[in-house]
Amino acid sequence: MNKRNGFTLIEILIVVVILAVLAAMILPRLVQQSENGYIAEAQQNLGGIRSAMVTAIDRQIFTSWQDFDNAAFQGGTTGLPLKAMADDHWTYECFSATTKCTATRQGGSFDGFTITLTEGGTFSCTGYQFLSASKGCRV
Repeated sequence: MNKRNGFTLIEILIVVVILAVLAAMILPRLVQQSENGYIAEAQQNLGGIRSAMVTAIDRQIFTSWQDFDNAAFQGGTTGLPLKAMADDHWTYECFSATTKCTATRQGGSFDGFTITLTEGGTFSCTGYQFLSASKGCRV
């Protein structure tokens, strides 16, 4: 009798199909996790901007949030205790009239989605799933 070693074509195809099904289930989760990381980064940066604003008001650099100038924020010359935020995924803007700072997503399939943090420290979002005012947003 001849004894053959190895796998048949059917066995290999079954393994390939099983791997394809697993990959189809896992890949969307991986994309969501990386985007959730970008969201957490933006929320942390917005919190840092808000903390810097509160500190600047406490130190009387500004008398109120309304004294803050977005153009000066973009140039980094406001006297805020902030280090430059080099971020390829978000643009940040603060508006004194509405007392809000907004992060807008740049690039990818989530381009244009926004996360907003108010002077009072509550989050809101456009495009993303809103969890709560304190927890912020997720994909």
